[in-house]
Amino acid sequence: MTMPVRYPAPRFLGEMVRSRGNFARMADQVARRDAQAPIGTLLDGWRTNENHPWKPPGGGRMGALTHDVVHGLDITIPLGIEHPVSEQALRVVLDHATTPLGLKHLGLDMTGIRLETDDLEWGADQR
Repeated sequence: MTMPVRYPAPRFLGEMVRSRGNFARMADQVARRDAQAPIGTLLDGWRTNENHPWKPPGGGRMGALTHDVVHGLDITIPLGIEHPVSEQALRVVLDHATTPLGLKHLGLDMTGIRLETDDLEWGADQR
């Protein structure tokens, strides 16, 4: 989750080369390596992320928020930890994730599908 703020572009590219251009492989290798770090080091990386200006390529600030909310939930939900996310932030993330670019990034064809939440009033029709 903190890799974007800890890895400057040259290091990121080096990791991508070592992973033969496969981002999923690279992210898995980095996560496994990071999992061996002391908890204090990981927490320091998380705290550094708070005011970091990182934005994913093509995603801007909404992409950065989406990254942090989604991956924060990836961590907290399986552990049964309450991860409060404001309704405003959730709406931004949901709207961003359901744009044509967001869906393309996920590799999903959701033409003709309506997405709705059951815990706040939000929905999106995919055309």
